[in-house]
Amino acid sequence: MPEGHTADSFFAYVAREGFEKRRPRLEALRAQVVVGDPDRLEASGRERIILATELLKKYGPKGEATGRTVETAVMRDLQNVRSARRV
Repeated sequence: MPEGHTADSFFAYVAREGFEKRRPRLEALRAQVVVGDPDRLEASGRERIILATELLKKYGPKGEATGRTVETAVMRDLQNVRSARRV
């Protein structure tokens, strides 16, 4: 665990960094989607990360499994959004 972090704060940090790392790809995907307000979609994504980290802090297991759980849920949500937009 890096100095100055708890398990929860480090997890939240890694989640935010992962979001920023994936931002270019997400923005490219968003550019292909004509439905919705781009600013609202970005805010929604950030809100979901905050919500997910807070829920996991309260209810989730600690450690590596937690990160995998969030990643799986986010990827499933993205697939659902892509599928819904193709219809």
